[in-house]
Amino acid sequence: MSRGWWRRNAIALVVLAALVPAGWFAFDTIEFGVVRNPTQSVEASKTAHVEGAVFGVVRMTPLEVDDVAAPTGSKPVLVTIPVHRRSGEPYCMGVTVTETATGRTWRSASGVLTWTPGDGQQETCTSGSEPRFDLVAPVLLAGDAVGPFVVGLSVAREADTLDLEFAVDR
Repeated sequence: MSRGWWRRNAIALVVLAALVPAGWFAFDTIEFGVVRNPTQSVEASKTAHVEGAVFGVVRMTPLEVDDVAAPTGSKPVLVTIPVHRRSGEPYCMGVTVTETATGRTWRSASGVLTWTPGDGQQETCTSGSEPRFDLVAPVLLAGDAVGPFVVGLSVAREADTLDLEFAVDR
């Protein structure tokens, strides 16, 4: 290549040099049109403070359900996340349980199991909720899941959604 080629293409090369890192950042942040939410990890036996509310300490306990409702080889558990709203009304959704060693993830099975929340328990954070309640989600784990686990919860904030990841010692 001659020096003339470099001079003729100097502007294009500068633009390309600027766009390649920007494109890399965009593809690293956005996966197939889905923007990754910011994540906050919470240690076992700790709480998280988001938008005027305190979430945690998260518990996972065995859930007794009708044998017909739970598939063979599954472990029904009840995930409980105490919520104390001091101000504001954060909206939360999407309880998940991930086995740390394997990366397997399970979602709430409230539509699958025959189960009713008790007093002071609810399955969603809504604007009509009491200031203190237990957010609960029945989850069907695989029979061979042993933990440790991470419980995920998405909390809507004013500008974005924060994904909380609670470590759980079960």
